Amino acid sequence: MAVQDAIFSLEAGRGKRVMQWVSVGIVIMALVLVHMASQFRGLRHERAMDQAQLARNIARGDGFVTSVLRPLELSEKLKRENGGVLRVAAVAPGKMEETRQAPLYPLALAGVFRLTFQSFDYSLGAAEGGGGVQHYFPERVIAGFGLLCLLGAAGFLYAVGCSMFDRKAAILAVLFFLGADSVWQLALGGLDACFMMLLLGASVWAWHRALLLEEEAAGEGALGWVALGAGLQSLMVLGRYGWWWVVLPTGLLAFLFFRNRGAALGVVIAVWLAVPAAWFLRNMMVAGNPLGTAIWVPLEGTDLFPGDTLWNFFRPDAGRATLKKFVGRVLTNSRGWLEAYPVASGSLVGACFFLVALMHRFRRVRAEGLKWWGVLASAAAVMGGSLGYVAGFTAEDPANMLVVFAPVYALYGAAMLLVVVDRAQLEIVELRRGLLAFAVCLNAAPLVLRILPPQEPPVCWPPYLGQVIRLAGGFFEKGEVVATDMPEALAWYADRRALALPRGVKDFNEINDFVLSGATKGLLFSPETLDGRLFTEVLSGRGREWAAMFLQRRVPELFPLTAMTALPPRLGDMFGYLLFADRARWQKAEPAPPQEGAPAVQ
Repeated sequence: MAVQDAIFSLEAGRGKRVMQWVSVGIVIMALVLVHMASQFRGLRHERAMDQAQLARNIARGDGFVTSVLRPLELSEKLKRENGGVLRVAAVAPGKMEETRQAPLYPLALAGVFRLTFQSFDYSLGAAEGGGGVQHYFPERVIAGFGLLCLLGAAGFLYAVGCSMFDRKAAILAVLFFLGADSVWQLALGGLDACFMMLLLGASVWAWHRALLLEEEAAGEGALGWVALGAGLQSLMVLGRYGWWWVVLPTGLLAFLFFRNRGAALGVVIAVWLAVPAAWFLRNMMVAGNPLGTAIWVPLEGTDLFPGDTLWNFFRPDAGRATLKKFVGRVLTNSRGWLEAYPVASGSLVGACFFLVALMHRFRRVRAEGLKWWGVLASAAAVMGGSLGYVAGFTAEDPANMLVVFAPVYALYGAAMLLVVVDRAQLEIVELRRGLLAFAVCLNAAPLVLRILPPQEPPVCWPPYLGQVIRLAGGFFEKGEVVATDMPEALAWYADRRALALPRGVKDFNEINDFVLSGATKGLLFSPETLDGRLFTEVLSGRGREWAAMFLQRRVPELFPLTAMTALPPRLGDMFGYLLFADRARWQKAEPAPPQEGAPAVQ
């Protein structure tokens, strides 16, 4: 009987479900291992490196201080210390409080670093696999954390899908979500998007529980879930400041879909004000306003400060900034995100069918309410993200907040696809299943094609080669500062104080001599500048006043850094990096000749 019971369990009982879950776990683990083995290239964006170096400082117990010194932030600090007037004075580079980045993701990474006992050593020894690539191991820890967040978001997606629709819709939604190539690349690239997806998935689950209780006759306990859902979403404000706009559709959801409207709306407002209050108070004390130097972000990328050059200005002139410029910027960027919606949203098929779902009314009130919350919250997040500089309207752009809603799009896209197939009234079951399988395969096609050969290079070159950046920083001591056009990368890989390259030599000399007390001992040019377009980027962009140094190999008069060397990789007659220093630190000191009468050293 025991054998028969076991066979029955494997065929139709609990054993069958266990085997199904084990199979799903094996497939997911295989995907994770394949991506870590073949797709991992290190951190891919300066924002990820900036947050990583902040997390490292926190994990070491140094507090929320940054190793990246930006001229704009230095000038703002000097203004605060002198009653709003910029008076040049000495600043301790080792105690520079971070006032631009939101704190949540660096704090989470710091906790991961502490749990994994990271030493942060980057020894330039044997490369992985005997090749020429040597990744910084903490980057693998960051990528692993991103993948865990991705799987956690998929878990919440499955739980909400089963309860809101059915198990078939939940499975299809997870397949759409985990079959999207862009979400895997976000996890491996080290950005905070997957962590935000995890928080969003948890908040949607809490709101779903609140709406489920609201449908019952008594409706007791709903406000507790409202508080949890609002708390998780307000916590996301500390991940990205632009998320603050989402309070508007969240408050509207509480007001329209709960019987006790006033109490639900009051809970949302109170929680959204209370959760980030401590951090905003800290910024008021340190920076003089709740957002710190992030209050300058709306000017970044405008005609006043093209591209990402805002932070390189020591004396920025914001006098010509107008409300018209801000509104035009938001409208232009929002239009760009809408045009890129199918790609930037993280799930091609799921995102398209989500739009179709807007024309369908779901019978369950909670499903309909969360659908329209997803629409309005996406619009609010896009507007919040559009205030900043957008390098490119892609899924991996740090300004992209559409991709955070990928679980929501996948859920409603899957439900809508099932409705469409159901109403087609196809009598052949295999045909219905074939259509669903085709949609899943179409959605996963970019993921499969990326895994297949030919593979991308194992590093993010250009412009980042962690080994070379670590080598360049290794010529300098811990307390010294190195100026560079890629300060986040130098701070992360070399673990040195990095000064973002000022707009000109005059600003550099003033900052070095009077603000940093002569602590700047090096200057590193990367492909960010060396490989730029000669007229539109080098001579007209931020490298204009530095062009003579790397084009003619000529140092300006009275410039303190006179020694120069090129660093690999070699690109024909050019090199990838160019390093200046106060002396030829890369040359080994010759042994002193023995003094007369002194014994020779054996």
